[in-house]
Amino acid sequence: MSSNDSYFLALENRGLEKVKVQWLNHKHGRPESKNWYLVRHWIEEQEQKQRNINASVKEVLTLKGFEYSAESNKIQRNMLCVLALTLIVTTVFDLITILQAQT
Repeated sequence: MSSNDSYFLALENRGLEKVKVQWLNHKHGRPESKNWYLVRHWIEEQEQKQRNINASVKEVLTLKGFEYSAESNKIQRNMLCVLALTLIVTTVFDLITILQAQT
């Protein structure tokens, strides 16, 4: 493992937010130094990864929402069909009852 790899591993262990604060407080070298640029680049990469993850999660949740909506619509359609069938059967029985009462 190169020294940069172990350095980046140490950064990952600290966490992005802590490293950002340290970097802003110049704890990773003077501005414009090699380490300063390395850490800045690492922070940018981590933030981009986080944005990509957030976008993926948002997309998955949106798709799940559509699936839920479609499933919900299917359930509502089925309930309406059962209600319509119940109304038809009730009406037919009422008509039969009326016809029997007239005879």
